[in-house]
Amino acid sequence: LYTWDLEKGVERRLTSDGSDTLLNGTLSWVYWEEVFARRDLGYWWSEDSTALAYLRTDESAVTEMIYQGFEPNIPALTRQRYPKTGGVNPTVRLGVLELASGETTWVDLSKHEHEYIVRVKWLNDSRRLAVQTMDRPQARLDLFFVDREEGKPTHILTERDKGWVNIHDDLYFLEKSERFLWASERSGYMHLYLYDLSGKLLGPVTSGEWAIRSAAGAVSWLRQAVHSIDEEGGWVYFTSIRKSSIEKQLYRVRLDGSGLERLTKKAG
Repeated sequence: LYTWDLEKGVERRLTSDGSDTLLNGTLSWVYWEEVFARRDLGYWWSEDSTALAYLRTDESAVTEMIYQGFEPNIPALTRQRYPKTGGVNPTVRLGVLELASGETTWVDLSKHEHEYIVRVKWLNDSRRLAVQTMDRPQARLDLFFVDREEGKPTHILTERDKGWVNIHDDLYFLEKSERFLWASERSGYMHLYLYDLSGKLLGPVTSGEWAIRSAAGAVSWLRQAVHSIDEEGGWVYFTSIRKSSIEKQLYRVRLDGSGLERLTKKAG
């Protein structure tokens, strides 16, 4: 990992232990392809721009595959770490690097069984991180809040499913209150729920036999149904397939779950 000072034009190296199999802030193939939907982004700036959270990936134990390429005209061999079914996955750790000192605090998830770290997001106060982990079958997802200084996680909630839990990007921390919005398919349909920061469920924001749905379109990596939140007015704006399973429409609803209103009227 490096930073670049835009004003001074100075490059600064932040990590020094990287290698062909030890990756800092960049993703292994399986995380790039299966977890982050082909986004090679393994680092996240704090809201106050004084720290970086980043993934450190060790794929030295992952099976190395060899592929034959035929483009352009001269065949070439490509080597890639590729975990086969039942094989060893990369080992991933999450660190918080303080830009002032250059020191990294590692998040300690050792007491919480998991296989993947699937999402990372800073809370508004820049003192905590929201970290989502999953087990290998991807049938359980856990949300933790992690203290920036000590790297200690606090468990907030768990999602389970007999099949698998879908990863999403609909996690929002309200700026004017100690609450957050969270999406879940626990009812059989993807809906929004309101929590306080201790993990107490305050209530559903949307409900019924229909689902919110990402409107990212060609931006395949963005699994996000919420477009914006008007905290002053108490509204959440989101995309849904409520009208029909084959068209998406824009809706709004109040944070207390009342006042659901469809805003777009034409066929989707």
